[in-house]
Amino acid sequence: MPTTKEHIIIVNYDFPPNKGIGGRRWAKLAKAFAEKNYHVHVIKADSISDTETSVWTDDVRHNNIQVYSLPRKYPNILLSTPQNFLEKIQYRASLRSVLKKYQGTPYDVSLGWNHSLSEKLNEITKNHPVHWIFATGAPWEMLRACATFKEKFDHLKLWVDLRDPWLNARNYGITHLSELKQKEEEEKAKKVVEQATIISAPAQEIFEPFISKGWLSRSDKKLFHLKHFYSDKRMEIRKSPRNTQSIQLIYGGEVYLDTEKFFEEIAQDLDLLRKEHPKKYQELTIQIHSSSADKLQPIFKSHPTVQLSDSIGKSIERKISHAQWCIILLAEHNQDFFTTKYFEYQQFGVPYLFIGPESSLVRKRIFEENRGTDWKNFFNHYLNGEAIDHTSFNQQVSEKDSVDYRVHEIEKIMIALK
Repeated sequence: MPTTKEHIIIVNYDFPPNKGIGGRRWAKLAKAFAEKNYHVHVIKADSISDTETSVWTDDVRHNNIQVYSLPRKYPNILLSTPQNFLEKIQYRASLRSVLKKYQGTPYDVSLGWNHSLSEKLNEITKNHPVHWIFATGAPWEMLRACATFKEKFDHLKLWVDLRDPWLNARNYGITHLSELKQKEEEEKAKKVVEQATIISAPAQEIFEPFISKGWLSRSDKKLFHLKHFYSDKRMEIRKSPRNTQSIQLIYGGEVYLDTEKFFEEIAQDLDLLRKEHPKKYQELTIQIHSSSADKLQPIFKSHPTVQLSDSIGKSIERKISHAQWCIILLAEHNQDFFTTKYFEYQQFGVPYLFIGPESSLVRKRIFEENRGTDWKNFFNHYLNGEAIDHTSFNQQVSEKDSVDYRVHEIEKIMIALK
């Protein structure tokens, strides 16, 4: 821990109070750095809405955290699906303009932000003794701006944290880019890889595109597996569910692309359960709280036992702590990603019920560490009248998975490269 305030910069496009999951990881890390007496300068984009704020806003209210908010340059019309003929015309016109004006994917919301970002980086580094810039993506274009800025100063070091896959992403329009636009996006990524002092990610698979292109080797010292973590210092004591006759399964989070097929299998299982054991069907409740829960409405429209609702923010924690099972959901494209939820929800002592590919490393770890089971195993036991005892699992947190330990890992690297 520095005895005097050491200054660091964090560039996080949607840092709180901006709404969205994109600010969660570095909001928690920023707070942990601040509590260790670092002076944290955060550069973010202006919030889209003044009425909708992040559930982690309170976490970043700290005397050692200074937040600078810069105007967005990306067209608002491209942030949502057009609803009428006029909006469709405006959308297409804006998309054509972005494609012509900028390199790479046109769905990068940090496009056009480079100039104001560079100006703010220059202002902060001139006024404060900064040695480390931490930049986290997505979005991606701003990472190139940070790399270009860092290149001008020998004393600066750049830590790039990739929260999501980049060149092989399933979103951000990456899969539909033309050959030219794909090449431009690759050049952008290559620039970032070349200038970054450290490149981290919560899943090592995120490094694969850079390795396959020969830009880095698997053993490259630039690469660091910065896992997700839990952040609360006080563990919530789990209370026993009031109604022991019912079984409650809770999920809170994104309904990932291509997970519908797993839910379709669950719907078929529920059909069978209702037919053979109607009473047991009524005793089972599956609650899914997600901003994308509407994707599942057609699948479960005939099953009142599955309750779909919008995200409920931090209230999901109390829901989980009173349930028998906490659902961990993954798709094939992120089946090996140990998400934030995997670590954060361990605090509540509720076993995991995995939904996703059987080949998932996360599923394997859940079984190996006796943290829970999967839907197939759970349902087969339940259908046969042998419900699995949800109290028989070892759901505990490890100090090495805390946010403080993650900052400790980062500090070790910072000191080694001083």
